[in-house]
Amino acid sequence: MLNINQNILLFTCFLFANPIAAQTFSEEFKKEQANLQAEFETFRKETKDDYESFRKKINQEYAEALKDPWHKINIEPRIERPVEPDPEPVVWDEDEPDDNLSPSPIIIKDVITPAPPAPPVTPVEPIVPTVSPDPVRTSITFYGTPVKFADHNWKGLTLSNIDEASISTAWGWLNDRNSDATIADLLQLRDSMALPDWGYFKLVDEVAREQYKENSPEHTMIMAFILSQSGYKIRLAREGNFLNLYFESPGIFFDRGYVMTDGAKLWPYNIHNWNGGIYISQVKFPGEQSLSVALNKTPVFKYSPAEEREVCVKNYPDVKLNVAVNKNLINFYNDYPVATVDNSQYSIWANVARTPASKEIEQNVYSKLRSLVKDKSQREALSLLIKVAQSFPYGYDNDIWGDDRIFWMEESWFYPFSDCEDHAINFVKMVNAVLNLKTAVVYYPGHLYSAIATTDGTLEGDYIIYNGIKYIVCDPTYFYAPPGKTAPDMINSDAILIPVE
Repeated sequence: MLNINQNILLFTCFLFANPIAAQTFSEEFKKEQANLQAEFETFRKETKDDYESFRKKINQEYAEALKDPWHKINIEPRIERPVEPDPEPVVWDEDEPDDNLSPSPIIIKDVITPAPPAPPVTPVEPIVPTVSPDPVRTSITFYGTPVKFADHNWKGLTLSNIDEASISTAWGWLNDRNSDATIADLLQLRDSMALPDWGYFKLVDEVAREQYKENSPEHTMIMAFILSQSGYKIRLAREGNFLNLYFESPGIFFDRGYVMTDGAKLWPYNIHNWNGGIYISQVKFPGEQSLSVALNKTPVFKYSPAEEREVCVKNYPDVKLNVAVNKNLINFYNDYPVATVDNSQYSIWANVARTPASKEIEQNVYSKLRSLVKDKSQREALSLLIKVAQSFPYGYDNDIWGDDRIFWMEESWFYPFSDCEDHAINFVKMVNAVLNLKTAVVYYPGHLYSAIATTDGTLEGDYIIYNGIKYIVCDPTYFYAPPGKTAPDMINSDAILIPVE
């Protein structure tokens, strides 16, 4: 009996020996391929029609439900941030040898484990646009980056009133326009630019602003429609004569008040400073999902180099680190809300510390540090890395910004001064990227420092035990102390450990 390979070989020989048979086989093969392609296109069109039909039906029902009287509710006051770390810097006595350490356990008050990143928000059904042979596209600039998307069909939307009936009519009007190509392009831009949810909100804001006056009712309606179709949980609300957009998030936004509906916090997109009660729609959109402030990737914007920053490392005269960060990324971070990833006030630092660094930091800082610590013990490597973090000039946020401000790593390498929380975040990110060690930040009222879970036994020092793992204290604002030493007056039961990685 011939096996399969032998059959294929004999059939191939037959085709080569019989050109007519080979030609007939080729023609039949092409016909079969054409039939399969036609069947696929029919399936694709039917599937697309089903999706469109489903969404249109949902939006028709949603528009109808918007006519129902909106609920009156009071805005809850802003949630206060933890006491802002801004201590007086303490300088290590350099006459004391690095190895003169008497390790002490630090008894902590609590451990806050920040929630893991949520999966990406997706539409209730895939948005499959009709592909036009020559689509009309709109171009805008988003954080210095030219972007294009299919031209929408929303021109002509007008709202002379923002009562329930008018909002319902406007939603139905938007539903009657074919906006699939526009929304599909915006979602593709969200993915290709690695935009977090807040970044997508800002992109949609810019798109709506391209046609309508900022914060006008039409502008807010366009935002609400795009975001709801994209999968986000949003609500429309009247604040006096102002139409605002509210969104759900499991985190805490410290710069704005909120409302409670169905046991969840809803936050206003625009900080309107409205102190009275608001009227808010309670209509739910199928499959709606919460906004997360987590940044799982570094957003990708056109590179606009800032002035190059050089950091000369204390006690390492031959080590100089140079990087020119992306000004467009700095502008984006400047607009990012002060918020947590979950309902704990203390996860505010974890979100910033978890965010991956930009390729400029990776190529100019991390890569050089990896080469410098190669073949060194963890004690030697951490001694260098903590000196890098301690080589940034210290500044008081209240004096510089008028309020407390947490820097993303790129901001520490951009602005001339930074404080203890910035130094701690800068340090743990370098440790995680260069040494791949577990890291944490430690909150002590009025101060933030770092702790590292070493693994090779070469470093001793003050420590915290968490999940059976010893985290050695490393304080980048205890100038210029070695790793393992806690600054004076910092050891007590008020400390809170916040694991980062």
